[in-house]
Amino acid sequence: MMKRLILAAAILALAAAGCANIPARNPIMNLSIGMTKSQVIESMGAPDGMAAKGNYEILKYKITTTYDTFNLQEIKEDYYVRLNSGRVEAYGQEGDFKTDPDRIYEIRQK
Repeated sequence: MMKRLILAAAILALAAAGCANIPARNPIMNLSIGMTKSQVIESMGAPDGMAAKGNYEILKYKITTTYDTFNLQEIKEDYYVRLNSGRVEAYGQEGDFKTDPDRIYEIRQK
């Protein structure tokens, strides 16, 4: 009887663990202010979208932040890298840094 109870508890624990969201490693954490555009692309891969005006560029990345083990899917969020004269000036999610709307006119999607 005790073995069945332990087995049932183990199965229940595994089933509950299967419903969890598992955080993914975020590659944006590898970036730093002052990196060049080529260093960003080497670290992050090709961007999912781009925008540019004057000396400013925005690179858009859709990054997997969580694995939903219940629905067996990746949860992706948008992250942005702002470059000024080819070097990283800011990066993060929308709202993490202020963007002057006059600088950026379009995000081109892949």
